[in-house]
Amino acid sequence: MKKKLQIISWIIGLVMLCSLISCGEPTTFEIVNDAIIKTQQLDSMQATTELNMDMKMNLFGIKVPMEIPIKMDIKASGLQSENPVMNMGMSFEIIGQEIAMDAYLEDEYLYMDALGERVKVKAADMGSMYDARAQIEGTLQQIPEELLTDIVAHEKSDGSKAVELTVPAEQLQTLYGELLGAVQGTAAEGSPVSDLVISDAEVEVIIDAEGYVSLYALTFEFEMTVGEGDEAVDCEVEVEMKVTYKNPGQPVTVTPPEGYQDYPEVDADEVGI
Repeated sequence: MKKKLQIISWIIGLVMLCSLISCGEPTTFEIVNDAIIKTQQLDSMQATTELNMDMKMNLFGIKVPMEIPIKMDIKASGLQSENPVMNMGMSFEIIGQEIAMDAYLEDEYLYMDALGERVKVKAADMGSMYDARAQIEGTLQQIPEELLTDIVAHEKSDGSKAVELTVPAEQLQTLYGELLGAVQGTAAEGSPVSDLVISDAEVEVIIDAEGYVSLYALTFEFEMTVGEGDEAVDCEVEVEMKVTYKNPGQPVTVTPPEGYQDYPEVDADEVGI
């Protein structure tokens, strides 16, 4: 009898322990943020960033649509060193005109090939617009635990896990402030902005079987007034941002463009791109 009571007591203790620590199963918060940290720590990567802005401008009572798709293909290595090397191929379209640009980062210089010109410029003078690593880090943000408490990570047949959640509008600025600033700046084209209203955002994260982020997607909408007085225009903007990693964790070879060392150096304010 005493032996049976000991077994029952042991089973109850085991059940209680499992209820406290979920039998060692990681929470969705741990799954997502461990993957984000692991991906941020990659020394090399190959990724594609796609940003699509679907705008509607209210001109004289008529909503005029304009779509701005931007795509950037990135290959980088040495990301954890002081001197990473990086290839970036960027294309975007505005008012029916497609513009393509290639850029190569090495040491302190950005070597650019666009609009029929090849130049080199101090990378530090170009800001984050041409810093693919900064743009991805601005999107690949760790997610607060309270937003993932009731979220389930759905495992797929290939071993990957998918997580979908909503980020309240009031937390968007905190998590994705740099992205919001870039998007609003692109839409406003340097004009003053007022009456800004941002929606909640839908976020999707897919973690591959090795524990790396393979997809990080973000969608949201905002409204704003661009310009002042009689020139003020009301705008509605839908934003879709997606970062897709190719074979994260695998080595990446970055090849510089032919003849890049002969590109003439110019000041950043001379780069009309």
